[in-house]
Parts: sequence; structure tokens; C-alpha cells
Amino acid sequence: MGAEIYDPRLYIHYGPRDASLLTDQEAHRSRAIWDNYPESLVPVVHKGTNNLPAWHPRLEPYIARTGLGMLRHFLRIEIDNDLLTAMAERWRPETHTFHLPEGEMTITLKDVAILTGLPISGDAVIGSTTKPEGGWGPLIRDRLGFDMPTTTPIQGRGHPPLNAGQVSVPWLVSHIQQEVEINDETPEEQVERYARIYLIGLVGGFLFPDKSNRWIQGIWLPLLTGDWDAIGEKSWGSAVLAGVYRELCTCSKVGAKQAGAAMFILQLWVWEHLPMFAPADPRPYRRNDDELNFLQNLPYGVKWIGANTNDHQPEHSLLFYRSELDKPWWNQVIWDPYPREVGELHHLRHPLDHETWLCKVPLICWHMVEWHLPDRSLRQYRMEQPIPQDPPAGFRELHAIDLRHTAKNWVLKHGFYINIWENRSQWVVQGMPETRPMGYHDGYMQWYRKFTMRWVSKQGAVMGSLVDGLEH
Repeated sequence: MGAEIYDPRLYIHYGPRDASLLTDQEAHRSRAIWDNYPESLVPVVHKGTNNLPAWHPRLEPYIARTGLGMLRHFLRIEIDNDLLTAMAERWRPETHTFHLPEGEMTITLKDVAILTGLPISGDAVIGSTTKPEGGWGPLIRDRLGFDMPTTTPIQGRGHPPLNAGQVSVPWLVSHIQQEVEINDETPEEQVERYARIYLIGLVGGFLFPDKSNRWIQGIWLPLLTGDWDAIGEKSWGSAVLAGVYRELCTCSKVGAKQAGAAMFILQLWVWEHLPMFAPADPRPYRRNDDELNFLQNLPYGVKWIGANTNDHQPEHSLLFYRSELDKPWWNQVIWDPYPREVGELHHLRHPLDHETWLCKVPLICWHMVEWHLPDRSLRQYRMEQPIPQDPPAGFRELHAIDLRHTAKNWVLKHGFYINIWENRSQWVVQGMPETRPMGYHDGYMQWYRKFTMRWVSKQGAVMGSLVDGLEH
């Protein structure tokens, strides 16, 4: 395995190559920081809609059938953009892991399942992006019961609600808030249509937001206006994690200024695994019996709702997070933060998820294919961490595929990866139970220090080198 794969100052490259030949678009943010490139100081700003109105209780039976009902708890969570950026600086697109002084960590399917309650053991979220004959308008009329105008009502100015296969987020939210009223007397047919509209906004605007914060891709319309139970058979957790991985890969580049995807998951993950960045006390029932009782039927991440993100406090700036992540946190990183009772509760609700948690498989969402590599972070599963195998080849080619690709039927395009996902039980990673914390001289850490640089800034490298000397 060549050291060039793990050089954190470079973006993806697979063979010997002079770093001076890399363009700014290829350069990793950590290289720019090391070289004091000024654009490395610009935070990445998360874009996503969280202004969906609170849903009426009558919607619950419908949206619960999709497996997405628990998302209502997270609609108001704020994203700490500086924290997001600092983590992106540590993200390696070719391994889908954060490279920290203590080793590799990542957001796993286990994290997504426990923190959000999203189902992960289901069919891949994928289909055809070919627009139906006549466009999306007739489908909206037939399934949602209203016409979506293709021109704006104010003399045709601005963006129309339905344009080039995309649905306007502001128009959709306005339609929910102003034109659809639900009460105890509302006919059930109208309640179901309202639930459809809300679901489109929830998935297209919250889980998979457009970076302009204005549009929802029309490809979601056939899927989200179909059979309710069929929607619930999808692996929404793996699809959402694919989106988070893709955005972290993009944000790790120099020049990235905006992020989409469900980045609230990253924030919850950091607060659990890196508690030095977490709010002081999210809820009075945290870490006690009352918490477990409260969370019997809720995702574990709900306990953070209402916590202060510290986004506007000077000490929680990008420079602060960057500096703190350069420090050795051997005694503070929590590899597996979830009480065993929480895992058991999740197992009762989703019995197949436990096996999927440890699968080394591609995560699929339409055009996106992003590898889930639990073998690189086995300490998060309370297992011993050996030296991992090389990551699968082809990361660069997969990252280059977007919705502008000539492929329209993504089931055919990604058939190879879909087959692996559908046979994921054959790709469960095995490991030995962890018997003690990993030490400085363990085989994995010796390999890791050889093939990565654990510090982003030169100041952090000086401090880290001194600690290394003491450890050695």
C-alpha cells in the first residue's frame, strides 16, 4: 500500500504524483491549511430547509408507514458550520473516514440507525430518472390532486414552482402552510394528499436538500407518491448516509463553500463520539434510567434536540475546532457511546439491522454510490482494530457521477453495486472482541502513523510530536 493514498494534504490520487501538479479543485483542504492557503479559513455553510411546518397528528399513520416518521423530531436542529468544516478537513474521500490523532473513525450505519431511527435493512433507494411523458405536472395532478403552475403568478418573474424537473421548496412550504388546512373534520382523502406533499418536502428538502435551498429533484415524485408500505421497504438510512458521505467528500476539497445532505447526522455523531465538542447537558434525563425510559420508542439522537450548538460563541470557531482536533484525545474519544440497552431496543424494532451495521457494502441513492467500510473503524463496534485492507478501487470515478450523467436508469447503471447490497449478509465484517484500549505501540497505530499525517496545522504537529515523544 503506497503512502500517497493516505497523504492528508492531497485529494484522491492512486499513484505516485508530484503534489505541485494538483489543481486547487483537486487539493484537499488540509493541504491548504498546512500551506497557509487563505481560502482554507472559509467555513462551509450548510444548505437545507428546516422550515417545514409542524405536522398535524393525523399525518402520523401515513408517514410512520414510510419509516421516516421519527424525522419530525430533528426538523429544527441547527448546524454548527464551523464544526462541520473542521470535520470535513479531517475527512478522507478515499477511505470514508475521519483521520484523527487516535486513528480512523467514521459515521456508520449503526450510528445512523440508533441516532435517527431510520431503517437501514431494506431495498436500495434507486430507480429511473427519466421524466414521464408529459413531464411531472400530470403525475402531480393525478397523485396529489392539484396543478402545480409552470409560471409564477407575479407576471412570470422569478422561478416557477415547477421548472426543469424540479419542485420549488418555497412554493411547496407555502402551499402546506397556507393552502392546505387539516383539522379533525378534514376528509381522509385530503389528509393523505397533505401527507404526500409533506413527505416530498421532508425527503427532498430536509434529507437530500439542494444547495440552493430552493429546489427538490423531481425524481422523488414517483417514489414518494406510490404505495405507502413500498416506501417503507426502502433502506432510507443507507441512502441518507450515502448523501452525507458524498457531501463530506465534496466539502473536503479546497474551494467548497456549501454543503447539502442531512448534516444534522454528522452533528449528532460528533456530540456522541467527541464529547469535548458537545453541549454541556442536552437534557436532564441524559445518561440515566429516565433517559432510557423516555427513549423506548424514540431515536437516541432525540436527547440532543434543543441543545445549544454554540455556533455563535467565539471560542467555538473554526480555528478552535481545528486546534482541538489536532490534540491527542485518547481518554475522551468515545468509540461506542451507546448503552447496550439502546442497541437492544433498536434490535427489537429492526431485527435485521444488527447484521447490516457491520456490512462492508456500497451505500446507494440514485446516482450516488459510496462505500461503507466498517473494517476501518472496528473500535466503534467494541472490536479490536487490525490493519485494514485496501479500500475498494474506483472512488474517484464514483464521485464523478452526478444527476447530469447520461445514465437515466440507475438500476442498470449501478447493477453491480445493487447486487452487493442485496447480498450484504455475505459481506459482514468479522472481528475479535476488544479486551483493552489500543495503545501507542499497537500494530494498527504504528501502521497508521506511517501512512497518514494526524495533524492538520503545523502548530498541532509540533504539539503532537511532543506527545509522541512522551508516548514513545
